[in-house]
Amino acid sequence: MLSSPSGGGKSTIAGYLQDKFHYMQRSISYTTRPPRAGEKNGIDYHFVSEDEFFQKKDKNFFIETVQVYNYFYGTPFNFIESTLKKGLWPLLLIDGEGFLNIKDQYDHIESFFIIPPSKNILKKRLVDRQDSMHIIDSRMAEYDYHMSFQNHYKHIIVNDILDKCVASIENILKMAPTKKISVK
Repeated sequence: MLSSPSGGGKSTIAGYLQDKFHYMQRSISYTTRPPRAGEKNGIDYHFVSEDEFFQKKDKNFFIETVQVYNYFYGTPFNFIESTLKKGLWPLLLIDGEGFLNIKDQYDHIESFFIIPPSKNILKKRLVDRQDSMHIIDSRMAEYDYHMSFQNHYKHIIVNDILDKCVASIENILKMAPTKKISVK
């Protein structure tokens, strides 16, 4: 599982990890937020209306849901189960609150909290990805809250130089137990 404040590099790092570790399959979360420029439905997220999201939630479709920045996000339960049945490792890009909701449900989880080198660099990353100033301001206002989850993770990695960050995660994953992850 990968978590970080918004703009910390989760999606970029996940792409590198999937290229390196072919036994990982990335979860595609459901969200009520609109897509950013370049994001594709079913690839980056499943973009749904609030009505559709809550219909799925009412049917226990999600293993966890959270509200972040006035939008709802959920991890589909069937993805985790089907990935584990295939003998693959689910790769979740998840909010800290969502991580706490599910971390005790599985026997073995490698969890990484990705930290930006500084609050200013994080803000620059949000500007560079062309988020609106309103969105950037709201994310920066929540920075300390999101950072407060880091001590619940097995590994805390600073994303200062992307290649170095990815290499650190790769080295940890190479040493990870190869036993099958299973539901408790």
